[in-house]
Order: sequence, then C-alpha cells, then structure tokens
Amino acid sequence: MTKPIKGTSLAAMFFNAAKPKTETFNLLGVGQVDIVELTEGEVSEVRKSIDLEKDVALRGKLFGYGLVVKSTKKDGEPIFTAQDIPLFSGAANAAVESLAAAVLKINGYGAQLGN
Repeated sequence: MTKPIKGTSLAAMFFNAAKPKTETFNLLGVGQVDIVELTEGEVSEVRKSIDLEKDVALRGKLFGYGLVVKSTKKDGEPIFTAQDIPLFSGAANAAVESLAAAVLKINGYGAQLGN
C-alpha cells in the first residue's frame, strides 16, 4: 500500500484518483466522439428515471440507453437526448451494440470486467 502524502488523507487520494475518464470512439456516420465516464450521481439519475418501468428486460435496455445518452458527447455537447431512446431499436444492431459496449465498458459494466 502506498503511504499517504503528508497532510493528505487516504479519502482525498481516492477521490483525486477516481475522476471520470474520457475515451475517443468512432461513431458511425459522425466520426470521432467522446465517451465519458459518468459519476455515481449521474448513474443514479439514470436508474431513477427507469424505476417505474415494470418490465425487467425493458428496464435493462432503458438503463443501457440512458447511459449511452448521458455518456456520448461531441465537443462537450450531448449527441443524443432521451427522445432518441426509442430510435435505437430501429437502428442497425452492430452499430448500437458497438456504441453500447464502449459506454458500458468505460462506466464499469460488462463481462470482460468480471461483473
């Protein structure tokens, strides 16, 4: 274990290291965009927005799409809005899955992470 810097708490060290990351992604038809790791608070907002959905499978999809909406940006601006969520079901599966996989990975979800 690393010893804390004098005057710095272990909690402060954790929070300093746990800042959200950004990765570049080549979005079909758009080009290079940013996939932004969400904060715990932002992920909680997505969860809250789908709480009333009774269908478990649909709730899972809505959670994933909600993460995509909040995480995908171009020049700091969101590319998608909540109104775009129904459109994902009509888009090419490979394109949607590729985007969703990148968003899930940066946000700490997915089998490759042992979750």
